[in-house]
Amino acid sequence: MRRANGSGSIFKLKSGKRRKPWVVRVTDSWDLNMDTGKVKQVVKVLGYYKTKDEATVASEPKKEEIPDNTSIEVEKIVSQEPKPASPVEDVVPAPQESNLSVHFLNVGQADATLLVCDGEALLIDAGDTSKGTTVQLYLNKQGVKSLKYLILTHPDEDHIGGTDVVITKYPVENVFMSDYKKDTKAYEEVINALDYRRVKWSTPTVGSTYSLGAATFTILAPNRTYDDPNEASIALLVSHGENTFLFTGDGESGAEEDILRNGLSIDCDVFKAGHHGSKTSNSKSFLEKASPEYVVVSCGEGNSYGHPHAEPMNNFRSMGMKLFRTDEQGTIIAYPSSYARVMHGQKCYEKMLMLDYENII
Repeated sequence: MRRANGSGSIFKLKSGKRRKPWVVRVTDSWDLNMDTGKVKQVVKVLGYYKTKDEATVASEPKKEEIPDNTSIEVEKIVSQEPKPASPVEDVVPAPQESNLSVHFLNVGQADATLLVCDGEALLIDAGDTSKGTTVQLYLNKQGVKSLKYLILTHPDEDHIGGTDVVITKYPVENVFMSDYKKDTKAYEEVINALDYRRVKWSTPTVGSTYSLGAATFTILAPNRTYDDPNEASIALLVSHGENTFLFTGDGESGAEEDILRNGLSIDCDVFKAGHHGSKTSNSKSFLEKASPEYVVVSCGEGNSYGHPHAEPMNNFRSMGMKLFRTDEQGTIIAYPSSYARVMHGQKCYEKMLMLDYENII
């Protein structure tokens, strides 16, 4: 929602079945619904007037009181003032030439994020060994037939455990993996599945950029060889129009410092909290540089790690970031919403980022 000042404006309203021109003067602000193009508002109403001649509204006496906090659906703004408080005359949906949706899947104390743009799909991590089928069913529901990219940020089981199911069920064009190898059954199953599908994997170079429909993503890490699998996580920044999404896997403070030193932009609208919201990640200096509007934490309810930890959660809130959690809200979906503001007869298209959630899985 985008808020604008509507103080002193005069609004022409829908009036039920009779459709008579009710005109209301308001003193508060109003909200634009970017999906429907409607303006909805709960305001303090001074009074309403029933008239056929809108030009006489200002001089006509108040007819009747309307209770405070009346819900009003605005059809059009009719300004009777030389310089209206808001220049917006109408709101219409903007044409959608490209669409990106980002799905932070509810996979318990694990990670899996699906990005779909213009028919192309990217999966970042695939949950643990118990969530492979869950991820598959969600991809099916979203109409995913193949993956252009599969990124496995690092070889911990809670990030790669469901990969063998995904690789077996979907054609995958490109597989990116951390250069940290791990002697575990989960890692062995990933390699076996890749061999079965005859798919090669590689570790992407920092600074390299790839396309996903009209979106692009830039690799931010790993910047060097690490002794810890978390620190060796692949990190990336996804851009679509004016919207940006930052993913750092389980990268901890050392990896975050290396990202800050490499000089690549991490400015973002949405940040997927590092390491499930751990205090060993999400350093304040990193958050200040990223400056996200939204933070999404992927974690399991009542997990034994105590994720997310209090320190980063306090930082998120104190820095004014809007917080979403898969353990509380289920799968989180982010998508850009376009709309057009018609200002004095000229359309000005803008994009806003909308976040929603649904308890799908």
